[in-house]
Amino acid sequence: MDLLQNGLHSLSKGIQNWMELEKKEGEEREFVAKEVILSLHHSVETLFKYIVMDKSSILIYDNLQEYFDKEMNRIVGSGSTEFNIKTISFMEAIKRASVLHHIDMSKTEFGSLERINGLRNAITHHEYDLSEKEIEFLVTQVLTTIFPIYKLHIKGFNEYIRDNDLNLNSTKQVNAYHIWRFVRFLSLHMKMIDSQKKIRDIISNQNFERRQKQIKKEDYIQYYTCPGCKKRFFVKGNLIIEDAEEVGYYGNCLMCELDLTKDDAMFINMTFRSYEMFLDEFRYYSSVMDELLLEDELLIQRIKEQDKEVLNDLLNHLETRQLVEEFTRNCMYDFTLIRLDSYVDDIVHKYDAAEMDDAATFGCEINDSVTIEELDDEDDKDFKELFAKLEELQIPSSIYLNFSDEEYVYHRIRSHPNPHHDGEEDQIEINLTLTLGSNFLRE
Repeated sequence: MDLLQNGLHSLSKGIQNWMELEKKEGEEREFVAKEVILSLHHSVETLFKYIVMDKSSILIYDNLQEYFDKEMNRIVGSGSTEFNIKTISFMEAIKRASVLHHIDMSKTEFGSLERINGLRNAITHHEYDLSEKEIEFLVTQVLTTIFPIYKLHIKGFNEYIRDNDLNLNSTKQVNAYHIWRFVRFLSLHMKMIDSQKKIRDIISNQNFERRQKQIKKEDYIQYYTCPGCKKRFFVKGNLIIEDAEEVGYYGNCLMCELDLTKDDAMFINMTFRSYEMFLDEFRYYSSVMDELLLEDELLIQRIKEQDKEVLNDLLNHLETRQLVEEFTRNCMYDFTLIRLDSYVDDIVHKYDAAEMDDAATFGCEINDSVTIEELDDEDDKDFKELFAKLEELQIPSSIYLNFSDEEYVYHRIRSHPNPHHDGEEDQIEINLTLTLGSNFLRE
């Protein structure tokens, strides 16, 4: 069995066990979860080594200097040539493959691979409770990270998945993952905003010292800096431990009353790796919206009524609603900008000879504004599907149905013979502003 076959076999075994995980309970579930993690970890390590070897087989060795020293000794016939060099580790395989093949990987995606490596090490030392639901979400994140990479860098991967019945669309874990992340993100945002509001009110009303005296701190309890109000009144209710290290915690703040749940802690650890990074970056973490709207084709089938109720409650929170509105507008703008780009070349090439002659003669740009009154069939369908997703997410239509007032600016260069220079080609710069007509969608 070669490296590729070995890695694909482990991937198949891991996914098949993972599909059975939702049916298991108690100790049996822990055993299956262990097999999922170990198989998936081995698959990632092996297949990333295979991707590294696509550049050169020697790049899977850990100590390259020792490798070349031994080879040089063999060439000159002097010194030790005994070859016992280890291959690269799990994380080193990921790093080398990513750098050598220019693999685009986000911090969240890289973090999920770091976490499954830590989890596998924890399992070998019997240090992890595999009954936790976080396992499902972590495995989902890892699979959504590696599948696009394998499709691009492993020939025949799509066919292997199809032939071995390893598609993931029907599993509960995949169906729930993106919705879970979106709800957790908005819930955390609301909690942090409320925490910061409360501490501002306490300080502005000069109640901090009085409240501080009211809070009885016990000598036997360690109090921590609250992620929300930044005051040292947070009590850890429990920890998330990996590889004998604390990687997250949950509990409540006695000052601002911030309450972090286990789901909150799992989301922060999986996505940001620390509370500090979460606080620095969560305000700008718009990728959860992009994933739902632009990448999740089955969103409408996946979202449940209870999800809608939670989202509706979250959107009644002023600052959370404002954040969602901002993310939605940005997503809508990018979505529209990409689709309207296909109309630009047709418009540019319809400029008649007189207009191009004038531009070439006077060395000027062409600046034009065009309204797209009707989209083609495919774009019309894409917009309607996007709006249906927004509706399912309980996002008010006022946010996304009034976006057509936006202007979308494009730049093109078109060659044209200069009428005064014996047909010499001039490069005419064209600046085109597109807008959508008020009834651009078909009934």
